[in-house]
Amino acid sequence: MRLLFYIAKQYSIPIILPLTRVCKEQNIPYALFVSGKVADVLPREWKDSKIFTDRKSASQFKPDFVLCPGNFVDFRLPGRVLRAR
Repeated sequence: MRLLFYIAKQYSIPIILPLTRVCKEQNIPYALFVSGKVADVLPREWKDSKIFTDRKSASQFKPDFVLCPGNFVDFRLPGRVLRAR
């Protein structure tokens, strides 16, 4: 299972951070797809993570699921979309 975390707003960072910690502990492959607004404020903890800033690269990761705490995700990304409600 490959996860892609879609981060478009800064408020998403503290929501996604504990999920990436679990992924690391469980050896679950994951990557981050971040908007330009957020790319400059990512936590140092993610410095070794795969981080994409364009849709094409994020799509090439071929995630099984796209997780986003917001209410929008690019429909062109592969994988099922899971939204926090």
